[in-house]
Amino acid sequence: METGQSPSPEVALGLRGAARQIIDDARYLSLTTAGPDGDWHGDMRRTRPGAGAAVFDANTILIPEFDATAHRQTLRNLLVHPQISLWLATAAVRRGLHLAGKAQLSIQPELLGGLIDDGRVPALAIVVHVERITVCDAPAPAELPGAGGEAARFWRDALDLDRWGDSPPAGTGRETTDPGIG
Repeated sequence: METGQSPSPEVALGLRGAARQIIDDARYLSLTTAGPDGDWHGDMRRTRPGAGAAVFDANTILIPEFDATAHRQTLRNLLVHPQISLWLATAAVRRGLHLAGKAQLSIQPELLGGLIDDGRVPALAIVVHVERITVCDAPAPAELPGAGGEAARFWRDALDLDRWGDSPPAGTGRETTDPGIG
């Protein structure tokens, strides 16, 4: 780093520990990119745990794009400006992860094959080379960026025990009293 600062402990250790757990359990993913004119574009996604992003190696995550037309603004922006900022959150343990880095698009079959979800192969993957990692408390629903109503539904659905009965979905944190994220 030019400033003489060392990377944060999470970056030095890579995507491990709490950072890895949040990626694996994330139910909410927000991507921010810059367009050709420099304007910021936000892309909110609600996902199942393990389906929104995958750790590829100690400093790289993969984000599958099953319907590239749905997120075409984000993809176009990355072709012009590779900088990307990600926010991943788990509902039940109220932990969030902010990642910043550079991204590229890939259609390599060996990468896409590892992202198959429910029998579907993604059209492409966003490959994020992580430069900065921050693990922090997740905000309350009203504080989440973007569509407030969608954010509120995310938290409500993730924490609704009556809806899921005795078998809440994996990653909600309700299946255990010790989520193991520290």
